[in-house]
Amino acid sequence: MAGRPARPFTLVDAAMVSRRATSSLRSQMAREYFPSILALAELLLRSPEGAISRFGCAMYERAFVCFERYCKQEVVGSLVAHVGSSYESEVDAAMDVLVALAERHLDDVARFGVFVAGLLDFLDNWNLTQIKKLYSVLGALAYRDATNNCQMDNDIQMIIRKQLCNSSAKYKRMGVMGVTMVIKSVAYNKCGEKAISATSADSLKMIQTLLDLVRQTCQDVPDVFGLFLDELANIVHGGALAVAVVQKISENEQDKFIDSYMVDITPSEPKELPLAVQLRYGIEDEQSQDDEDAANIVLNILPLLCRKAKANGAGGASAATTDVAGSSLVELCAHFRLLQVCEKSVSQNLDQIDALLVCPLYMVHEETAGHFTDMASSEKQLLCSSLFYAANFFREVLNAFASLSDPDIRSKVFQRLKDAVTIQNQLESLLPDVPQFVPPIVHFDCDNNDKMAPLTAKSGGAERPKKSQKSGKKRKRKGKEAAADAENANLSDGSHDSSDTSVSNASTLSKETKDLKQDSATKPAVFLGDRLKHYLRELDMDVFALLSYRLATDAATSQASETCLRAVDLLWLVDDLASKLDRALIAAAGKRHAFLRTTNATKKLFGFSHLCSIPPASVVEQAVELLPALCSHLEAINAHFQDIIARNDGIADGPGMNTVESATLSAALQRVVQALASLISW
Repeated sequence: MAGRPARPFTLVDAAMVSRRATSSLRSQMAREYFPSILALAELLLRSPEGAISRFGCAMYERAFVCFERYCKQEVVGSLVAHVGSSYESEVDAAMDVLVALAERHLDDVARFGVFVAGLLDFLDNWNLTQIKKLYSVLGALAYRDATNNCQMDNDIQMIIRKQLCNSSAKYKRMGVMGVTMVIKSVAYNKCGEKAISATSADSLKMIQTLLDLVRQTCQDVPDVFGLFLDELANIVHGGALAVAVVQKISENEQDKFIDSYMVDITPSEPKELPLAVQLRYGIEDEQSQDDEDAANIVLNILPLLCRKAKANGAGGASAATTDVAGSSLVELCAHFRLLQVCEKSVSQNLDQIDALLVCPLYMVHEETAGHFTDMASSEKQLLCSSLFYAANFFREVLNAFASLSDPDIRSKVFQRLKDAVTIQNQLESLLPDVPQFVPPIVHFDCDNNDKMAPLTAKSGGAERPKKSQKSGKKRKRKGKEAAADAENANLSDGSHDSSDTSVSNASTLSKETKDLKQDSATKPAVFLGDRLKHYLRELDMDVFALLSYRLATDAATSQASETCLRAVDLLWLVDDLASKLDRALIAAAGKRHAFLRTTNATKKLFGFSHLCSIPPASVVEQAVELLPALCSHLEAINAHFQDIIARNDGIADGPGMNTVESATLSAALQRVVQALASLISW
C-alpha cells in the first residue's frame, strides 16, 4: 500500500532497458538504409537466377516484417509495381511474396488492401496461375481478416459472377479460379483444425451458392468445369478446408459421379452401338465377388462416347467432333480425383469407393480391336478415345490407391499399373494409323492464348526457312520466326481447344508418327510418353512407391509372378519420376528463367500442376525414400546385361542384346541414372 517500499531496480531491469534502447537504436539505424534495401531487393527479384530471385523475395518479406508502417506501405507499393510489369517471371516472383505475406502477416497486409485490389485491372494480361494467386490474396483479405472487409467481399463476388456469366471460356476460367479461392478463404481450416463446427451455417450456405453458380454457368463447357473440379480437389488435398465443407462436397459429388459414369452390369452388353462392346479390365477375387457394389457396376466409357456422337450427328467423323462427342467424359478423371481426395479427408480411407478400383470398363470388344486396320476412320477414333479415357482413369486410380498399405489393395493397384502401361503401349501402336486423331483434353489449367500442338516435333525443331535473296530486315525477321518455331517445337507447354487446333494437331501427329513402326524391333516399349504427356493425367509422387516391387528381367519370370515389375512397367515409372525430379529440383545453371523474354519458354511445363504445389524439400524427402528401390533396380539391370555378355562369351553385342526387352531395360537404366543425378545435384 501507501507505505510499501518500491521494488529495487535490479540488474535484470537494467538489461531489459538496455535491450529496448539497443533495439530501438538498431531499428532507427536500419531505417536510414531502407531505400537502399528496397532498391537491392527490387534488383535481386528480377534476376534470371532462381536462387538470387528467391533471395530478393525474402528481402522484401523481411523488410515488410521488420520496418514501420510507412516502410510496409512502400514494400507493398513496390510489389504492386512489380506485378504490373510485362515480364512474367517478375510478376510470378512478386505475386509469390504477396501470397506469403497474406498467409503469415494478414493483419498488416490488410491495411494496404486497396493497393492489392487495384491489381484486378491486370487480369486480362495474366495466366491462370497468376490469377489464382491474386484471388488467393484478395480472398484472405476479404474473408479471413479480422476487420471483415465487406466492401472487398462485395467487389470480389460481383467480379466473379460477371466472369462466370461471360460467354467466353477465358473469363469463365478466371471466375472458376476466383470461386475456388473464395471457398478456400471462407472455409479456411486454421492449424489443421478438424472440428465440424469450424464453419458457420452462413458460410456453408455461401459455399453451396457458389458451387451451384459454377454448375449453372460452366457445366456445359467441359474444359472449364473440369478446371473447377481439379482446383477444388487441389484445395481439399492441401487440407485448407474445414471438414464440414469437405463432407458436404463429398456427399454431392459421390452421387453425381455414380449417376454420370457408372451403370449396372446387365446379362447382355449394350446394343445399337457402332462398335461391339465388351466388359474389360475387371479385377476378380473372392472379396470383390462377395461385394455386390464391386461385382455389379461398370464404368460406362464406350456407350457414353457413342451416344454423344450419335446425338451430335457427328459419329466421330473428325478429331474435333470426336472430342465434342466425348464431352461428358472429359470431366471423368477430374471428378474422380475430387471424389477420392474428399473421401480421404473425411474418413481417412477409401472404403466407400474401393469398388472403383476393381470395376470393369465397357470398352471395344477385343476381337474388334484386333482388326483395327480394317475399321472405318470414325470407328478408329472412337476406339482411340476410349483407350485414352481408360488410361487416364487408371492413372487417377493409381493416384488414389497407391498410398494405401493394405496388401490386398496393393495387389490390385499393381494390376492397375499393368493395365495402364498396357493401354498406353496399345495407343502408341495404334496412333500411327489414325493421323487425324486428336486425343481428348485432360489438363485444364491452361490459357486460351497457349494454343500449341501438344504432340510436338522431334528434337531438332521445325524446318529451316528457305534462304532469301534479300538481306537486312527481312532476313532478320525470318531468323526470328525460325527461332520461334524451333522453340515451340521443343516445348511441351500450353493447351488446346479441340475446335481451334484439331487441324494443326492432326498434321503434327501425322508427321511425327509416320516412321514409328519401322524401328519397333529395337525401340523400347514406351517411347512416346513425352509427346503424349499433354493427354495423360499427372501421376502423384505416392505412385512411385510401386518401385519397391522386384524387377523381373526376363519375360518368363514376369508372366509367372503377378507382383514383379516388368521392364516396361519400370520404364513407365522411372521415366515419369525422372521428369518430375528434373522439373522440381532445379540445380543446374542452365535452368534459369528468361526474365527479359515473354515467349512460351517462361511458362510452366505442361502436366506438373500437382508437383508445383509441393515444396522442393518435400519432393526430396519422398525421393530419398525411393533410393533403395532405385539402387536395387540398377543392380538388377546390370546383372541382366552381365548375364547376356557371359552367355555370349564376352561379346557385348551378341544375341539377346538388341531385343525389345534389352532396349527397354537400357532406357530404364538411363532414366534411373538421370533421376539419381537430379536428386544428388540438388
